Amino acid sequence: GRVETVTEEDLDFLIALVERHGGNRDGVVQGSEIIAVCETWFAWLERASKIDAFICRFDENKNGQLEKEELHAFLLDLNKGKPFPSEILEYVMDQADFTKTGFLSRMEVARAVAIWYMWSGHDATGKAAERSRLTGYIDKAKLQGLPVKKADQGCCTVS
Repeated sequence: GRVETVTEEDLDFLIALVERHGGNRDGVVQGSEIIAVCETWFAWLERASKIDAFICRFDENKNGQLEKEELHAFLLDLNKGKPFPSEILEYVMDQADFTKTGFLSRMEVARAVAIWYMWSGHDATGKAAERSRLTGYIDKAKLQGLPVKKADQGCCTVS
């Protein structure tokens, strides 16, 4: 197996997730919370190398996290350079920033990717991202109220 270091931000994310998942809000992981943490960690491990590469590429200030402007550049890249509604950036940032710090840690970036795929309908993971615990507690009612992603358009218009 490979060795993966757990960061303080990883722990903050995992604890916030299980606390929201019916935990007793004591900051201690116990009982069924342990299973939720393990499932989330394993989902993270499947994506870690790609997410770390994305962060290295889009983290302009090199602090190991993505701020909203950096997230915008990342999502624009996922959208093949095509603009998308500003409401989507706001939604992805709000829903991915699970610890409410104003920036995205690496596990939150993985969550942002899953949320993006849920909105865009172009899920390269075959819906595995949507089914993982990384997407737990997403406001799906708000997601359904967002502008619908337009189908990719061709290179030219015939008039």
